Amino acid sequence: DVESGKMQNTSLSGHESWVTSLAAFPATDIVLASASTDGSILFWDLTSNSTIGNPFLGNSSKINSIDFSFDGKFLASGGNDGQLILWDVGTKQPIVSIPLGPNNSISSISFHPTKNELISADANGALIRWNLDPVQWRSMTCQRVGRNFTQTEWAQYFPGEPYRITCPQWPAGE
Repeated sequence: DVESGKMQNTSLSGHESWVTSLAAFPATDIVLASASTDGSILFWDLTSNSTIGNPFLGNSSKINSIDFSFDGKFLASGGNDGQLILWDVGTKQPIVSIPLGPNNSISSISFHPTKNELISADANGALIRWNLDPVQWRSMTCQRVGRNFTQTEWAQYFPGEPYRITCPQWPAGE
């Protein structure tokens, strides 16, 4: 309890290894996320001191940092495996996994408090600002590439989804 300075709980058990990062769910004091050196992320109900659902599993090694987006829809994780993973909080499924490489251990991540932006820091001293607005992604991709995905590219990057044009000003990809 921050106001009284009294400890409320000393024992939340669930991880199989050391806890490396904590993130509070926005706009509530009930849910907490914790990450571990075993590569798992757990959600906690702080009123009952118990885990909520199954763990997130995606990073293949120690997770160094996690954070919630300002609206609570996304959780980002980064770790020693050089993977930055953006998770859908509702489904606990990864939306995107960005491999920064095995020599790019991610040491810290933080969402902007009011925008769809994420900052990552790696062990090599690089800071990367990630724009997470899909409308801007599409616009930037269309401007830079100047074409739609080919059928082969679509199948590679969006397996199981029917092909669709994402840049209406360009013809369909062959």
